[in-house]
Amino acid sequence: MRWSLVLSRYNFSITYIQGKDNVRADALSRRPQDMPDNADERVDYRTKQLLQIRQEPGRTARIIKAAPVQVSPVEQVNSDAEVTLEELWTKTEGDDDNLRQAREAVRQGQRTFPTPLKLKVSISECSLSPEGRLMFRNRLWVPQDERLRTRMIQDVHDSKLCGHPGRENTTQILSRQYFWPQMSNDVRRFVRNCDSCGRNKAWRDIRQGFLKPLPIPNRIWNEISIDFIVELPESNGCTNMVVITDRLGKGTICDGLKDTSAETVARWFIRTFYRRHYLPKAIVSDRGTQFVGQLWARLCQLLNIVRRLSTAFHPETDGSTERMNQIVETYLRMFVNHTQKDWEELLPLAELAINNRTATATKVSPFFLEHGYHAEPLDIQYDLANQKESFSPIQKADAIVRKLKDVQEWAQSAMATAQQTMEDITNRRRRQAPSFKVGDKVWLSLRNIRTTKQCKKLDAKQAKYTVIGIVGTHSYRLNTPPGIHNVFHSQLLRSVSSDPLPSQRQDDTQPGPEILKDNEEYTVEKILEEKTVRRGRGQQRKLLVKWKGYAKPTWEPYDALENASALDIWERCKEERTGGGDNVTGYTRTKLGHMTCAHFA
Repeated sequence: MRWSLVLSRYNFSITYIQGKDNVRADALSRRPQDMPDNADERVDYRTKQLLQIRQEPGRTARIIKAAPVQVSPVEQVNSDAEVTLEELWTKTEGDDDNLRQAREAVRQGQRTFPTPLKLKVSISECSLSPEGRLMFRNRLWVPQDERLRTRMIQDVHDSKLCGHPGRENTTQILSRQYFWPQMSNDVRRFVRNCDSCGRNKAWRDIRQGFLKPLPIPNRIWNEISIDFIVELPESNGCTNMVVITDRLGKGTICDGLKDTSAETVARWFIRTFYRRHYLPKAIVSDRGTQFVGQLWARLCQLLNIVRRLSTAFHPETDGSTERMNQIVETYLRMFVNHTQKDWEELLPLAELAINNRTATATKVSPFFLEHGYHAEPLDIQYDLANQKESFSPIQKADAIVRKLKDVQEWAQSAMATAQQTMEDITNRRRRQAPSFKVGDKVWLSLRNIRTTKQCKKLDAKQAKYTVIGIVGTHSYRLNTPPGIHNVFHSQLLRSVSSDPLPSQRQDDTQPGPEILKDNEEYTVEKILEEKTVRRGRGQQRKLLVKWKGYAKPTWEPYDALENASALDIWERCKEERTGGGDNVTGYTRTKLGHMTCAHFA
């Protein structure tokens, strides 16, 4: 080879030099494609500049100052907020010994940074600005101070100019003019703990929580699921339809109802289902008013029936009946007349037609599973006399019992296989749900909860709550306000990060109460709005209170606020007709007394 011929003319010795001491040769020997993504921090800042950014002397934080800072509650603002960014920079720059040593190494033209600094950047890419400040690839090297770096991230991320970007965009914006080691890690930690991002950004991750099928019943019609199709055109006095599905045999019963009250459903259940199939051991249903009321609960208790209510906004629990509703509706659409008032008369035919179809789970039709024969739509007569075999009465009885037992075992085996197949297919697109403990903070999706705002699209998508109980393996009880069922499936929950940067400002920390004179007391930050509601024969004033450390305000009775300066300011603003909900602030104590849920966000 040519290089060996050239080197053969010289007398030389080959000496090993460690890579950290031979930076230039080590860098030349590396191929870019051999380096994994995000393995080296230097790769994060390897960008091409089409236009060179000029740094004006004395304007080290001009881009940061151009972004307005979001106002935060007074209790979270420390004394550093009164110091300008330039003053904080100057102070920390003079106290940073590591930065001074790195700057001296660049000024003296050393080949590497001092080993104690443990810097993973090449000194050849560093330089000094005309002011004598350390630069890395024409970016200012930020002094090593947590308050300064956190404030720079906060001012960029929270500003209206940037609009709470993600970790990648926040890093890119900062790295246009500034640099410090592990910048991407600090930004990632900051964004992960941003309360505003947690409340308002949509979840883009895959669905969490593996599929968990219900247990297989012991016999047909032993466990059923029930649901309703409501607001139908009146047909023979009925405007609602009840649909019951057998969880094992997949048979269905559908009938019309005048209303869906608990009493009407209970009477229909005894009159129609009980006389056909006796009492079931368990009933799966959603959380409709009929099934959570005292009448239905007492009836199931007296009849020793287990109620399996789905969690809030999780229709998969009652998936078989939800699917059967679609099948029944499809059948009726095929044969209903143009006035749509004969659907109740079609229900017996729809029930027979659906039960005569082969079920995917059991591989046999529910009609055959229950009766031992099929309902044949084609009536073709042919002689089977020659094919019949003679059996004794005892053999016939044994054959009937054996057939019923075999069919039931076959249905259970087929259902187990179908459930396993469904688990394997569904879980490919899901991930393991995190396990929460009592006291953990979680984000709850509000997509199924009504909002008081004028436009839900512009309202928060999530809210922060605390886990107060564990229900089963996939559901948790939260401290939601009254009027909302507080048990939710894990797919509607996400964990709240609890490792913010020490100087990071948060607006939804949800501090606990202070105990003063055996009373739980919270702090009022401001009063936002007022309304008058009817209570009995009189009226009651209510105030929309923004609590200190809580992002979501709550409506509280006027009498619940005691010795609140914010209330005095609100009344004074009303008298002066200044409006001023946004101006009414006052950090005061409020005694809640009997109001145990007033502090929930």
